[in-house]
Amino acid sequence: MVKILRLAAVILFIGVPFFYAQAQSGFIEESVWSNIDPTTGNSSDFIITQDGSKIFGEIAHDYDYSDYEEVTFDIKGNVKTYFPSDLQAFGLENGRFFMCKRLPDSPILEFVQILFSGKLQLDFRKGKYYLDNGKQIQQLRVVKKTLSVGVMSNTRRIKVHSAILKNATLGKCQEELKYLIENADVKENDFIEILEKYHNCEGLPYKIHLDKIPVAKISFTFGLGTGMQFLHKNNPVGRKSSLENPLFYQGFIGLRIHEFRTSPKISVDLRAEYQQSSTSWKIDESNASLIVTGSSTFDQKTLAFPVSLNYSVFKTEQVDIYFGAKAGLLFNKVESDEGTISVTYTHNNKTDISYAPIVDYSKLVLVPGVKIGANFSMGAEKKLFAEIQADYAFNMYQTLLVLYNKPLETNAVFVSLKLGFEL
Repeated sequence: MVKILRLAAVILFIGVPFFYAQAQSGFIEESVWSNIDPTTGNSSDFIITQDGSKIFGEIAHDYDYSDYEEVTFDIKGNVKTYFPSDLQAFGLENGRFFMCKRLPDSPILEFVQILFSGKLQLDFRKGKYYLDNGKQIQQLRVVKKTLSVGVMSNTRRIKVHSAILKNATLGKCQEELKYLIENADVKENDFIEILEKYHNCEGLPYKIHLDKIPVAKISFTFGLGTGMQFLHKNNPVGRKSSLENPLFYQGFIGLRIHEFRTSPKISVDLRAEYQQSSTSWKIDESNASLIVTGSSTFDQKTLAFPVSLNYSVFKTEQVDIYFGAKAGLLFNKVESDEGTISVTYTHNNKTDISYAPIVDYSKLVLVPGVKIGANFSMGAEKKLFAEIQADYAFNMYQTLLVLYNKPLETNAVFVSLKLGFEL
């Protein structure tokens, strides 16, 4: 009984016809989708007007979007805005190709990205995938359906996309595609693999319109930085501690993964950072009978491996401003002098001097942080960037003087300014 209900639900979801004049499946000739300007021999943005004219120029876009509501087109300084009803199609320099269609969940024409064209066409719009067979356009999706039998109910994932693909690929090749279709998720790569195998098996021409669009770009980064270290601690009553000369210097190299095909505002930084400082600790403690002063100078060398996730909030051709959240592991090595401890007895003002370590450190620390940065274009895929960053190191140091029997843990805050290059 449950199987019968499941079958009925699938038929219900795929059986509702979505017929539109805008269904435009079929192999798209190179003369249509090609972004090579014949007058220059270089790739360029273009539009195809309602009368079929193909015009090359520049389409304004801050990010590598896959969704457009309108197209602002510049040809030799003449700027005009087009809507889906004004165009047949348009293309970008990077290979993205769009056609104007009316989708089943929209009453109006929209710019739809074409991922695959052939006898069957794979379309993409606002995170949703559609199959166009030339007569109807259907969304490839999974739906959750609660089926009730008596007092029992069960929620199942119904792969509507599997039924649609099986119906669209009927013929001699269906058995060969059966496993791929039944195990496909709602993912671009899964759909393209199925359609590619189907067209090859049937001997049909096709075009994958993502050949020139990488999933993401990877750039090499390097630079220098400087900053200050601050202590964050809860001192007991009668205790003061401070750092003298809290400056530190940094150098870093890394990779930036950016311009993701489906999330152009997101970027990821992977870095290796070296940090060095020479700092003096000073700690004062007192009670009714003693005044204790401790000081120690140490050289600190740090190797860090942070990962940051960035989000771009403003971008033009010349500048890109972004925020980031980060976390990483920090490896410490500290070389310090013996440390000087001065103990003064208040009842006779006698002072004793001794030598012993007063500061210890954690060799491995987890460090979260935040940053704000800006990229500045230098042309030819080269960028200069600047970042202000704040990191928080938990239990970075442990200090010990005479009045307390156990070390006091101290956290550290690092605030830095970095300048670097992205190549």
